Parts: sequence; C-alpha cells; structure tokens
Amino acid sequence: MAVAASDLAWVRRFRSLVARNLDPLCATAHEELGKPGFESLTAELIPLMAACRWTEKQARRVLRDRRVSGAGPMAGMFQIGQRHRVVRAPLCDVAIIATWNYPYQLLGVQLVHAMVGGNRVWVKPSERSPRSQGMLLDLAERAMDEAGVKRDRLTRADATREAGERLLAERRFDHVVFTGYSEVGRAIA
Repeated sequence: MAVAASDLAWVRRFRSLVARNLDPLCATAHEELGKPGFESLTAELIPLMAACRWTEKQARRVLRDRRVSGAGPMAGMFQIGQRHRVVRAPLCDVAIIATWNYPYQLLGVQLVHAMVGGNRVWVKPSERSPRSQGMLLDLAERAMDEAGVKRDRLTRADATREAGERLLAERRFDHVVFTGYSEVGRAIA
C-alpha cells in the first residue's frame, strides 16, 4: 500500500500541534479527570508524539507491498513457479470507541494508525473525558486542514453512551477499536 504523502504530512502537523499545546492539554485532563499534568505529559503526550514520529518514519516501510517467498519447510511441488505478494489495503471504515483513562495517548495512537492506513475514521469520545478528547480531535482536524486531508476522513460522534450505541447500530464498520470493560466489548462485538 502506498502511504499518501498528505497522510504523513497530517501526522507531522498533528504531532507539532500536540507539542505546541502541551500546557492546555495537561490542564484540561487535570480539570476533567484529576490527572496530574506531569502524568498527562509523561504517560500520554510524550508517548503520543513518539508514536507519531515513529509512524512518520516507518509507515511507508511497514505498509509497503512485500514479496513472500515460496521456499520453506512447507513448500511443495505445487508451489513451483508461483509468486506471492502481501498487499496492504485500508480496512475502509474504522470506529474508535475511546477510553477515558488515557484520553490522549490511546485515542491519539489509534487515530494516527487508522488514518495513515488510509481509512475513514469515526471517533466516539468517552463520556468521562469529552473535553480532553475533544481538544485532541480539534488538533487532528486542524492538522487535516493544514495538510490537505479531506475532512470527511474523520467524523466524531457525541461523547455519550447513547451516541456510541447509535453509531454502531446505524453504520457497518470494517474494524472497531475499543478499550474498556469486557461486558461492553461483548456488546460491541
């Protein structure tokens, strides 16, 4: 899969915007969740920026088409003359049901990977951290505008349980990302 240059530009812009907004992001998580600013910085925002940087450097290599060798312990006569390739393709429609306890790091990394994979992404922020995750999504949307990525690639739902249920009931997703309680995961599945 060829990673779009605009998607990598988006990741760079997103990382830069996160870096320039560390203080307000930390303050919002502290106000909303009681999370100390130092914890938000070291356990969430620095790892998110590191994941962005890694993705900027490695996405093309990780997602490129690969030739698969037919030689190996299981290769038989029926494989003679065959050539095989692994071709990466977007999943298409990805839903992220965000968790509250790491509102920046988990949502941010999941969003970066889904977007760079060429997918359309729907995010349902946690009802326990709507302002924190709303700020992060605002930065993601601003980065999209600056990088020339179409806004229809990212859609956000309301930060309510009902919005999550409605989102999953009204739309078929190719992939759903959820971090949380087992019983909720079973209901989503």
